[in-house]
Amino acid sequence: MNLLNQYDDDRLVTLYMEGQDEAFDILIARHKDRLYSYILFMAQQNADLADDLFQETFMKAIFQIRQGKYTAHNRFYSWISCIAHNLMADHHRQDTSAQFVSDDEINMEVYNAATFYDTDVDQQLTNERTLENLKYLVSCLSPEQQEIIEQRFYKNMTFKEIVEQNHINMNTALARASYACQNIRRLAAKMGISMEWY
Repeated sequence: MNLLNQYDDDRLVTLYMEGQDEAFDILIARHKDRLYSYILFMAQQNADLADDLFQETFMKAIFQIRQGKYTAHNRFYSWISCIAHNLMADHHRQDTSAQFVSDDEINMEVYNAATFYDTDVDQQLTNERTLENLKYLVSCLSPEQQEIIEQRFYKNMTFKEIVEQNHINMNTALARASYACQNIRRLAAKMGISMEWY
């Protein structure tokens, strides 16, 4: 039996912050079934959506723990459930903004108002510069981090697919993605580049 199993959640978070990745593996194992059931319920039994949100939840948890933002003493499950709930709310907001309303009487579709207008030229140039900066920053990452950024954000692969393709465990995949995001932010700050993408 793994000795880490005897520790409570807060102690495991502390050990993880100190560099013991196995501590987070135990947190995942301890809470994954209950959390996945909760996410699947919120996703109205949509397994694909639930898988994505489940993985994003743990990635966000890793990111926040590494940033020292875990303060939910003795309430790890409540804290991570709140992350999942917020991600689901974000998903619904994005989904709703992309939908249209149909008026059958006049056979007309009304789309999100933003689609009726051309993007401001200055904003378009800013977006293009930001994308170029992002490509450069990604190229500065280690090969493993470049690969996971490409797979997750450019190929839209789920973490489950990344794990299977790269023959790594979930914690490694989540940690690589988290470190890659942190490194991009660090490099952007060092170079004076504004990055509001994560």
